[in-house]
Amino acid sequence: MMIEPLAVLSADEFDRGRGIIDDLANHCTYEDWMECREGLYIGLSLGGIDARLVDVSLNGFLDWCERRSITPTERALDAFALLQMNGDSDDFVAAPVLNSPDFLTLREHCAFLRPFRRHADWRRREHARMASLRAWGVAVVETDIDAASFLEWTRCLGQSADCGSFSQYARLLLEERRHAGADPA
Repeated sequence: MMIEPLAVLSADEFDRGRGIIDDLANHCTYEDWMECREGLYIGLSLGGIDARLVDVSLNGFLDWCERRSITPTERALDAFALLQMNGDSDDFVAAPVLNSPDFLTLREHCAFLRPFRRHADWRRREHARMASLRAWGVAVVETDIDAASFLEWTRCLGQSADCGSFSQYARLLLEERRHAGADPA
């Protein structure tokens, strides 16, 4: 199951954000906006997507938009939430890449890959997610993942082999390669 973050602001930040983000100005109250966010959350969840409400800082979001010359919108707010949720830096996102045999191996162990019957289906979804991030000015660095190494890493740490640990593993590999002097980002 893939994760789809939905950004949530505090009530105070929402009030301030209404004057900056046009999409928020369409809602009369914070409660109205939250009902829409929760409705989208429920709809995505019923559709088989692991939607998550992610608290974000309005100031952090606005700084991020300014650094990238991005117009602050609700869609951009959700893209920022993805970065916050994954713990990715402002500089890059590690995009896990699997070859077909590793995909089939991990599909047996990872519930988030089971909805994808074929490797090509998963790659298509990942390419769309990464294209969306690139559109927001985020550098996406592909990181090859070896299924056996990933599963061993999760076992050693006592973690489940889920989407979060998969992303975390990709970031760790990328950081290791950057520190080794390869600097792929």
